[in-house]
Formats: sequence, structure tokens, C-alpha cells
Amino acid sequence: MRNLVTYFVIVLVAIIGTLCGCSQQSSSSKPTFDEKKFVELYVEALLLQKSSLPPNERKQKLQALFSHYRFTPEKYQQIRHYYEQHPEEWERVLTKAIAQLKKQRQIVSQKKQAQ
Repeated sequence: MRNLVTYFVIVLVAIIGTLCGCSQQSSSSKPTFDEKKFVELYVEALLLQKSSLPPNERKQKLQALFSHYRFTPEKYQQIRHYYEQHPEEWERVLTKAIAQLKKQRQIVSQKKQAQ
């Protein structure tokens, strides 16, 4: 019986150690992805979330965006989690996203003036 308890404790410690090691690795190692495409997807998803479309239509369009940019929702969340752990890199991404939003706003303004 004592051997069974010892075995259980060893297995439990091994599992906890593995889980801790995995979480440290995932937060410290940058996922592999195309940052430019991620910024574009982030901007499009942000605009979509702020749209007045019905929730079902927004969800469908978001799935189409993921497909278009070749990201899965899980990969997107993994990248967001990485950036939560690295705010200095997230700030750089947000700066790119803001620049892209300004560019899109300028294009829309030019189209309105041309009409």
C-alpha cells in the first residue's frame, strides 16, 4: 500500500511538473506566424466586432476572416496570449494596427470626397 501511495505521489509530481513546464514554454516562446497577416486580421476582427451586424452574421464573417488569413481561432488566441505575456511586443503590434486603421480611414475619406 505504501508503494502505491509513493507511486501516486511521483506520478502526480511528474504531471504537475510537466504542466508547469508547458505553460512556461508557451508563454516564453513566440508562436510561429506571419505578423503582418496577424495585424491585418486583428484590425478586420476589431472592425467587425464594432459593426452593427447581427451576432450570427458577425460570427460567420469572423470565421471567413480566419479562413482568409489562414488562422484558426485557437492560433489567434495563442498569439494573443503570447502578446499578453509580452506587452512591449504587443505595443509594437498595436502601433502597426493603428497605422493600418488610419490608412483605411484615409482611403474611405478619399472615396467620400470623390463622390
